[in-house]
Amino acid sequence: MKNFLILIVVLLALSFASCTGECCNGECSQEGLSQSDCYIEPPQCDSDSTYSLNNIIYGPEVTHDNKVYKTVAIGEQIWFAENLNAMHTAENGKSWCNHDDPANCDKYGRLYDWATAMNLPSDCNERSCTDDIQPKHRGICPDGFHIPSDDDWNTLMKTTGDSLTAGKKLRTKSGWADSFNCNYGTDDYGFSALRSGYRVPDNSSIWGGPDYYGSSGSWWWSSNSNFYNASCWSIFANYESVIRSGYDKYYGFSVRCVQD
Repeated sequence: MKNFLILIVVLLALSFASCTGECCNGECSQEGLSQSDCYIEPPQCDSDSTYSLNNIIYGPEVTHDNKVYKTVAIGEQIWFAENLNAMHTAENGKSWCNHDDPANCDKYGRLYDWATAMNLPSDCNERSCTDDIQPKHRGICPDGFHIPSDDDWNTLMKTTGDSLTAGKKLRTKSGWADSFNCNYGTDDYGFSALRSGYRVPDNSSIWGGPDYYGSSGSWWWSSNSNFYNASCWSIFANYESVIRSGYDKYYGFSVRCVQD
């Protein structure tokens, strides 16, 4: 971990000093990259490489449940740069694709109820289970990563400024709009938050999905507010802030993993 962070600092210094375009394995493009408002997919580098793009440091890719995930360094943290799309292993666990469309799982990741995200028995959605939550609770994240805690999210907010303005900085540069304005993000840190939506408990309809103008992205964290509620952090299309709130554990929300 220490060596990886040192490598990140070195690469970031090189990206400022020697190029304004794409860096992959230390080699910089001479042509640079478009600075348009469109979302730019990071270059396809070797899965074990660390590279910079527009002053954002992307780490080695991580394979989990036969899927490959990008990682990104934000301050001293290493986050997944996309939502988790792993099948659950929890007993009687529940997860969904937005609007029951597998293509939405590929783009936005899966939506999980709280107990499934924590990889705990389903009855934890109706009881405390506080004693089952570890300080760095792996849940359904891959080995070496865990479900973000409240402290992890607060660290991210401090690194990106504060929770009042972090939402816009963490959103992707396209795919977000409210009913009045094109309210896209700047994706300053490569977090690439998408409007993944959520699932209402005991309802076959998926609300807040990609086609809903007021939609949001919401991510569980390893809290356990009480028997029936847990906490998540949400980014909404029509706000610049990141909002912390509590919901019924049977809601379906996204999962991001952060490195131990």
